[in-house]
Amino acid sequence: ISIEEFMPDRIKVEVKIDKEEYAVGDSVNLRGLALNLFGPPAANRNYGVEMSLKHKRFGSKDFPYYTFSLESQKKFGKTITEGKTTTNGTFDAAFALPLEYANTGILAGKCFATVFDESGRPVNRIAPFEVVTQKEFVGIGALDRYVSTRSPIEVPLLALNKEGKVLNNVEVMVQIVRYKWRTVLESANRGRYRYKSQKEEVVEKSENIMLNGANNVFQYQADYSGEYEVRVSVPGSKSYVKRSFYAYRWGDTQSTSFEVNQEGKIDINLDKDEYEVGQEAKILFKTPFNGRLLVTIEREEV
Repeated sequence: ISIEEFMPDRIKVEVKIDKEEYAVGDSVNLRGLALNLFGPPAANRNYGVEMSLKHKRFGSKDFPYYTFSLESQKKFGKTITEGKTTTNGTFDAAFALPLEYANTGILAGKCFATVFDESGRPVNRIAPFEVVTQKEFVGIGALDRYVSTRSPIEVPLLALNKEGKVLNNVEVMVQIVRYKWRTVLESANRGRYRYKSQKEEVVEKSENIMLNGANNVFQYQADYSGEYEVRVSVPGSKSYVKRSFYAYRWGDTQSTSFEVNQEGKIDINLDKDEYEVGQEAKILFKTPFNGRLLVTIEREEV
């Protein structure tokens, strides 16, 4: 928070970009104009333009129970260019959108332009834009959070374009990943030892399929208890859409199925936040070691 005496702007700044939507490989071109309050150009003024990008959520009102959010390791830094305005008060900036941004969803971008008057006081303007990095947006429908092993589950899939229209003949790669927990005993402070669980990804199934219309279903059957993740991506892309679920059944649980709680606590996961009278609750107990478990159901003071 800064507090300063109010001073009206001494210069007027206008900025404009050549279009509002770009694709990877394009260049964002900005043209700016700085004028003094009484009309003459603000010539030879220092200026700076900063371009920034961030992920923008994509969704569809027609398919509210589908997720299209991409998991991507791509980070977008800020690009800055500086200079002085011309004798006409104009300034230009160009920013390339590299091909490595492909398949990272829709990006919300902005050019933040700053021009300094003769006293060094800045005047800022913003020009927003979008970058569409792919033609198809893959969605995964809602899944049961907890399922039984050795029972088939159905994963709803579809592909949309930017306008939300369902597409046909879209090839995608579907992966089923299971998390295994390797628990090791490591040395701690003062000669003590503690258990530490390390997550390991195991690809249980990987298959390329074609999506046609809005009623695609991918079937899978979990053979082991544990945490699973469905990942769907365009072949060759490092970004993917995901959904998670837990599978459990007595006799199908291994020592690596779940993370060991270092404090000896029991983690309790429910399939819902609220229940109505007569409904059945599916509860998963994750314990730090094997043994017998006592479960009590309590209500108010009962």
